[in-house]
Amino acid sequence: GKEFGAERSNKMGRFRRARVLFLALAGLALPLSSAEVPLATNESAVSRYLAQGDVGGARRALEAIVAKGGETSGTHFFRALILNRESRYQDSLEELQKCLRGQPDHAAAYKLAGLNLVALNKAEFAGMYFEKAAELDPNDGWARYYLGLRLLEQKRYGDAAVLLEQAVKLQPGELDFLSVWGLALEQMNRLEDAEAAYRQAIALERGKGDYRPRLYLGRMLTAQDRAAEAVRVLEPAEKSGADSGEILLALAQALEKAGHPEKALKKAEDAERRRPEDPAVAYLLMRLHKRAGRMEKARESGRRFEELRDRK
Repeated sequence: GKEFGAERSNKMGRFRRARVLFLALAGLALPLSSAEVPLATNESAVSRYLAQGDVGGARRALEAIVAKGGETSGTHFFRALILNRESRYQDSLEELQKCLRGQPDHAAAYKLAGLNLVALNKAEFAGMYFEKAAELDPNDGWARYYLGLRLLEQKRYGDAAVLLEQAVKLQPGELDFLSVWGLALEQMNRLEDAEAAYRQAIALERGKGDYRPRLYLGRMLTAQDRAAEAVRVLEPAEKSGADSGEILLALAQALEKAGHPEKALKKAEDAERRRPEDPAVAYLLMRLHKRAGRMEKARESGRRFEELRDRK
């Protein structure tokens, strides 16, 4: 049978994250800062609306531009970007085809096409678009980041690490680049390098409310039997109000390994409220209840674990 102990849970969490990375980290939307498209003066109004999150305003501005000057590769691109923000990914792809017919070297259009394909559960086709975007713009870190995410999903950790390191060097202030580079390095067992990447990301995180680098580092430290350090890394993420069952689970695992089973139990119970379908949480609760002599609770958590495990 499968085991869902602390070390097993850490491994499972890291391997499961590949798909989540595309859906959560990439966000299925192209950051405007990554588009780097030369804008006509009138198109910059569309860009400003999108930067403010005003999709309706962006669409109205775009319609006014088209009414006055007709369609261009630029208007097709911005319509595709608007459609992406509206989660109309297939329609966005169709606009990108029109954009690329008129401007085949449009790097940002290839990046957005790749993200649309991921959103449409066609991630196997996305890599070639990210590769093309990176080829067209050697100075663009985002293209390498997206391609690195794709390679990480495929468990091609060495290739992913190379591209993500390139992304970090091109744009060293991007927290996401450092966090995901750390994940690739960790999977390669380059643990010192992974820790350095995570700690750089944590330094950039201040005030941004992004708990992921602390989560990744905390899990890694727990797996290395450095649980007391892991607790110190993870506690600020919880105290900052990060609404994440992942943080609570990782903190509970670290507390247990650090010799604080009662504190671990409280965090595990909090994690269960946030992640009721996670077998790793149920297994941890079973173990902690058993350790505390609460045998009925342990049996109840064990049954829940078996039920959740069988669903996977």
